[in-house]
Amino acid sequence: MNKFVYALIKNKKVPGRLLFTLLDNRRVYSAAGKAARGPLAVVWDTNAVCNARCRFCDYWRKHNFVSGKELSAKEKLRIIKMLGEAGVCFLSICSGEPLLSGDLGILIQEAKKSGMLVNISTNGSLLFDKAEMLIDKGVDFITVSIDSHDPRVHDRIRGYDGLFENAERGLERIRELRRGKTPHVEVRCLISRMNAYHLEQFFDYWSEKADSIVFKPIYENAANFFSMPGDMRIRKEDEGKFRNYYDIFLSKHKDLNTLYHREIPDFFFDKERLKKRYSCFAGSFFGHIDFEGNLYPCREMDVPRGDKSLGNLKETAFLDLWNSEKAGKTRDFLKTGPRCDCWMDKFIFNNYIQKFFYFVKYR
Repeated sequence: MNKFVYALIKNKKVPGRLLFTLLDNRRVYSAAGKAARGPLAVVWDTNAVCNARCRFCDYWRKHNFVSGKELSAKEKLRIIKMLGEAGVCFLSICSGEPLLSGDLGILIQEAKKSGMLVNISTNGSLLFDKAEMLIDKGVDFITVSIDSHDPRVHDRIRGYDGLFENAERGLERIRELRRGKTPHVEVRCLISRMNAYHLEQFFDYWSEKADSIVFKPIYENAANFFSMPGDMRIRKEDEGKFRNYYDIFLSKHKDLNTLYHREIPDFFFDKERLKKRYSCFAGSFFGHIDFEGNLYPCREMDVPRGDKSLGNLKETAFLDLWNSEKAGKTRDFLKTGPRCDCWMDKFIFNNYIQKFFYFVKYR
């Protein structure tokens, strides 16, 4: 069962909240009117530090030495309150590495009290140590980034000796301590040239150690600090071999053979088709907050747009920024302007949101 569907069934208050927020987001996207509610989902980088040294990511180079800019716990709790009051349904806490934050537990606790489903995206380095806290505070989902079934390959990609072992121990600890099936534990693999032809071995190794597996294509995005080394880049000359291998792989695994996963080869080799097929819902259904409290329609916008921030949540209420003139112009730009070369985890939602639009239009 899809993890979001399971969570909606389990949390009886969420479906109503979800419906009202979805309908309002659709109205805002379609008619460019004022929003009565916030977006369906918000991604929040709650800190600016990371203990991994991923070869494809410059975040740790750019942010690890920043001091004095991260929000205080009080300021973060104020943002949680605003998101809850705005009807946000899903909150994904990322970073950096969110488990390095001392205030993570209280943020999860307050987000749950405010009616949101909460995901933590982590490299797994501290998952064993934080397992009890995460479960006690009520986190709904834990997404662990793991890029191989081979510890040596994973640790090399992530620049952290022993990270594979730490993540595996953490996954085991969560599943050992949790009550029922919460939190749902997902392993997310970034497909690159270093693992592209070992997905079968990856699945065999991790399928019994996690509740679900999701794949994501590697790509460059300066706005999000993604920069690919040459030995990780999937090239045009790889197309025939990769498509053949990947199609066979998906055909063997019904749970993985979804629209989301089927689009990965075209993202590598035919991005223009995807740009024509899928709309961008950033700024209507999705928002992003950085570690300083700046609100964005999307942190990964890689098209020329000047200052992409809508404003700072320390200074202005969430819905005021979401309904600002700049937010409205940004939505128009994202609907009609040049499209980004991004993938985003939001692409998972895009599949369902476009179906939702079709259902509402033709029901």
